[in-house]
Amino acid sequence: MLILDDEVIVALDLAQTVEDAGFSVSGPFHAAAPALQAIEQAPPRAAILDVNLGGQKTSRDVAALLSDMDVPFIFLTGYDVSGSDVLEAFPAVERVSKPVDMVGLIGWVQKTVVR
Repeated sequence: MLILDDEVIVALDLAQTVEDAGFSVSGPFHAAAPALQAIEQAPPRAAILDVNLGGQKTSRDVAALLSDMDVPFIFLTGYDVSGSDVLEAFPAVERVSKPVDMVGLIGWVQKTVVR
């Protein structure tokens, strides 16, 4: 499970929660470039992506690569679809609002990774 979130505490909490649920974690990554590199080296089974990565940076390139590779992913965001170019580009992708409902997120991980 690849995790990409620019907020260090959130990313570490996500990673710990996913690991506690019995899944291995790639990352967490705090920027798109290292996440892209990791995906190219070893594609994950699924990914959790924060939409906005600080400043004007987003997870759009990571989402596009995962989509091209048919790797399922979910977005974490505080935005509506109409408020984000990234969400508009991937309208069928599920999203979880921040603050994150960890139980619901782990449910997504379980149904997505264990198939």
